[in-house]
Amino acid sequence: MKQFGRILLLLALLATSVAAEPLDFIGQQVVSAQPAVDTPRKFLAFLKQQGLDPRFHVVVNRGLHNTNAKSYSGFATVEGTDTELAFGVFIEADKDGRPALVNDWNTSLLIEVIVKDRRTGLKNFWELIGEKTGAKWHYRGNSLDVIADAAEIHLGRPAEFGQRLRCSGCHVGGDLVMKERFPYNDWKPEGVALPGMTEQNTNDGSEDVSAANWIFENARSPRHLDEAVEQSLRDYVKTLEQQSPETDRQWLRSLLAPLEMNLISDRIRFGDSEIIRIPASFFVDPRLSGPQGDVEIPLAVYNDALSLAQSSFAADETPGLIETDHAFLYPVRSRFDELRIDSLKARGKLNDETIQRLLSVDFTTPIFSPERLALMAKLPDRWETPDQLVTALELPEPVSQQQVDQYLATLRARATEPEAVLEWLRIADQRRHEIEAAQTSSNKRGAILEGGLGNEGFRRIFPAYAKFTTSPGRWVLDPVTAQPRLRN
Repeated sequence: MKQFGRILLLLALLATSVAAEPLDFIGQQVVSAQPAVDTPRKFLAFLKQQGLDPRFHVVVNRGLHNTNAKSYSGFATVEGTDTELAFGVFIEADKDGRPALVNDWNTSLLIEVIVKDRRTGLKNFWELIGEKTGAKWHYRGNSLDVIADAAEIHLGRPAEFGQRLRCSGCHVGGDLVMKERFPYNDWKPEGVALPGMTEQNTNDGSEDVSAANWIFENARSPRHLDEAVEQSLRDYVKTLEQQSPETDRQWLRSLLAPLEMNLISDRIRFGDSEIIRIPASFFVDPRLSGPQGDVEIPLAVYNDALSLAQSSFAADETPGLIETDHAFLYPVRSRFDELRIDSLKARGKLNDETIQRLLSVDFTTPIFSPERLALMAKLPDRWETPDQLVTALELPEPVSQQQVDQYLATLRARATEPEAVLEWLRIADQRRHEIEAAQTSSNKRGAILEGGLGNEGFRRIFPAYAKFTTSPGRWVLDPVTAQPRLRN
């Protein structure tokens, strides 16, 4: 019977997706434009011709202090009209070593676009693909195609993820994504020139160098992009409440086994303060603990711990770097997943007490908990009240506020010990590897980290610690001693 239900779900997803022909700015205006809009430069010119003003934001692909490769991505939003689109272009070193807009038909992926469909309110995914002698626009699917792609993720069965579209690898929820939350590690601050982004002579005949400089000079604050993503996600989750064929069980993945993640860190740039501040959300979920202050570590102690861990960042490209721009970068549940949890609450499927009961299972592991993931197999497909969920899962009483406060107090008491901070670095390293090991990273055509754990990836995101051999799920912080122990 369950197998029959899964088949019906997939058929519903297929039928909805096939019926939703793209009705958007790209399909109606860009694809049919003459002359052809078949390069990023022509696309920017076409937007200007249409009276549209893209607002760019720049991420340094190899790390904010590792710019020798001159590799950047420019992500733009177009707002304030019924166009409502976001797109990405790429900047790499040209033959003379200057940052230049990638504009060559020999490059496979030239532009990626997410645009709102006027008919469905969902998002459509497009790519401009170079084909040696030209480039063509390809419609890859819409949000429901992504949802169908991810339908089996975290449900206790092997997930055939990535069968439909490459885009689902990063955009697992089916809408806009910005991995980094405040303080936006590796994003160019507005009005700040960075190494490798030095101004070039724009009168030397290189339009691609000029285009890259224009993007650099006009790049907005990453906070602007973050706010645009948040608004898009709020609208999108409301649309999903009406259109998604997902079950309650699939929605609850957002709490027990998130579909997406965000990255946060110390809010002060590494080296600019004598204190390293680890947000308490690294140690316990804020929905369980309530508001909590940071766990503060003296900079000298943190540096000692980095030395013990044999920390390095992109050592094969820029020797001597030991940390990212902001220290202690780690994953948390994504804004998309948080909004889905809020939706379940608003629809009476969850309440705060039930959320706290669920998060009390393995409460010192705020994300990627194998114990909470195991609850997915016990969930009914649908339920009407939180009490029905508590009964079905036989959930215990939530941990008390006193238990949480004592756990955090024990952590803070150890924050002057390099050996304790070394333990936390081990846990942070494990959680970074758990992103890569999760079913959400199993799309063979792309994943949210874009290779950011290894030397071969398109992105460089995290430092490496030669001291550790990391196995996902191996270590957990003990709720009483606040020390790491092997998971049972």
